[in-house]
Order: sequence, then C-alpha cells, then structure tokens
Amino acid sequence: MNVMNELLTDTLSPKELAMALGVSESSIKRWVDSGLITVYRTAGGHRRIPRNDAIRFARQKGLRIARADILGLPGLEAVERSDTLDGDLLYRLLTSQKSDHARNFIHAAYLSGVSLAELFDGPVVAAMKRIGEEWLSGKQGIYIEHRATAAVEDIISQLGTLQPEPLQILPLALGGAPPNDPHTIPSQMVASMFREHRWRTTNLGPRTPLYSFVDATQEEKPSLVWLALKTELKDDQVSGVVALCSRLLEANVLPVLGGSEAVAHEGKWPGGIRLVNSMTELDQIIADLTPVDAS
Repeated sequence: MNVMNELLTDTLSPKELAMALGVSESSIKRWVDSGLITVYRTAGGHRRIPRNDAIRFARQKGLRIARADILGLPGLEAVERSDTLDGDLLYRLLTSQKSDHARNFIHAAYLSGVSLAELFDGPVVAAMKRIGEEWLSGKQGIYIEHRATAAVEDIISQLGTLQPEPLQILPLALGGAPPNDPHTIPSQMVASMFREHRWRTTNLGPRTPLYSFVDATQEEKPSLVWLALKTELKDDQVSGVVALCSRLLEANVLPVLGGSEAVAHEGKWPGGIRLVNSMTELDQIIADLTPVDAS
C-alpha cells in the first residue's frame, strides 16, 4: 500500500464507507484485506479508500447506498424512490429548470448499478431527442434546447467524478466529432463509456478538423479512434472520413464510427472499421477489447 496525501474530500475511512453502504466496518476491512477495495495509507498511517473505487466496488457487488451524503452526494437523499427514471421524467426535469433533480436521478440510478449504456440509450437519448424537437416550436424552443443541452453536459461531466480511475496499462481511446458537427453530448457519452472500462481517453470534442485526428493519433498513439457522426455529411465530407479511416487502419488504429450519419453511409466505409448503433453495442466492443485480467 502506498502513501498518499490526506485528500479527505476524495477519500473515505473504512468506518465512513461502512456507514455509507450500511454494512459493518469489519466487512469493509475484510474486503480491503482480500484486495476487493483499494486502500492507501496517509502520511499518518491512516487507511483511506478512494471514493470512486468505493463506488466501483458497491456497484459491482450490487450494494445499496445507505448514506449518499457520506459520499459527498447529499442531493441523492431527496430522490423519490417511487419515481422511475425514464425519458419522460428526464424530459420534464430538464425543461422545467430542475437540472439538479435530473442530475440526482441519473447519479442515483448509476450508483444503484444501472449501466451507463442503459442510462445513455434509455432516458438520456429519449429526453434529448424530444427536447431537440423543441426547435420546431420557435425561439423559446431553441432556448429550452440550449439550456437542457448545457445541463446534460454538466451531468455527464459530474458523473465522471463517480467513475473508476483509468488504468495506465489499458489502451487510449481518442475521438470527437468532425468539422461540420457541433454536438458535444455524443462524444461525452462515448468517453464515459471507455472510462467505465478504465481506459484512458482523449475527447477532442465537436467541430474537430480531420487533420487534427491524424495529428493527435501520431502524438498520443491511441489504439482506437471514435468519430461521432450526427450532423448530415456531404459527399466530400464522407470522402474525408473514408480517407481518415483508411489512414488509421494503415496505422493499426481501430476506427469506430457511430451516430445517424455513420449508419446512413454504412456501405461507404472501408472494411475493418467498427460501426455502432448504440452505446450498448459500443459497451460490448470495449468489453471485447479490454484485457480480461484488467482490474
């Protein structure tokens, strides 16, 4: 066990974790001793457990969070257990300026063991698709869509603080959206999916020139590059993506394409790329590429 600074906001004592999970302190110590929970010692010799590793363990074991406030998530206590998070509920929360409630519901579902793929493919996609249609209602619809998009971006970003730390022994996934695509949420979700499997990630974000993917690949040496293709692609833009994918394949880097435009042009992509229609499909691809002994 290594020595680390006392970052009390990011770590828990065995006693605190026992209270958070509603189990005995002896159970925590037994899990620590068996290597199931990561523990460090402070300069003073005290045991500290990284919060996100504690959350990872609780989700894997299907343990209910008894005291979310101890994990630094007091808002989760207010989530009504009788309400099921679905697209309709998330839509109502996001369009009624209750983004804090939306965050609490998503984080509570995640802590309860719901997978990111289920969250993203289910309530998040359903709510954002419906909110996207608000554009048709005029100026107010645009405002509502922009506000909801910003809220979901924040929620996914905050969700990252609950995820396990990446492992340096695992590959790097790099990606983003092409120059014509302004959407931020798809690549945010993809990066989160890789982080859940403890991959290292670099998210180049929206409106990324295709040559920047080449430059980043040469510098960072990823094993995989994703492209989120949601905005309509013209013929020359399709050709640019084809050329990029071919170049990546020549460098033994796996291109992964997702989004409505990736599917729309399915027959044009070079052989060897991976095409995904959902976060559930992406989750399986990442699982297949992750070494079985990675922990």
